[in-house]
Amino acid sequence: MATRSGGSPNKWRGDVSARSKTVRRTVANLLAQAINSDDADRAARIIQEALGIERDDIANYCFPKTWPADREQRARIIGEWLRTEARYLA
Repeated sequence: MATRSGGSPNKWRGDVSARSKTVRRTVANLLAQAINSDDADRAARIIQEALGIERDDIANYCFPKTWPADREQRARIIGEWLRTEARYLA
């Protein structure tokens, strides 16, 4: 089992767990910003910058011409875009 020098295995696990929680919180905050954005281009840009996505073609395919006012619809659009992006990269 991997340990840090002078540390115990539990200490190592705790550090990874804390970093993992921070990453999840950061991603959740970025997704919330994108979903709350009234501008589709800004929403896409927030996520693209966070994930290092350089191409716009999948976002252009998944995002509608008019950005819905309903947050749940926005969340579904963003979710579908991320799933499509993941399938493209796999």
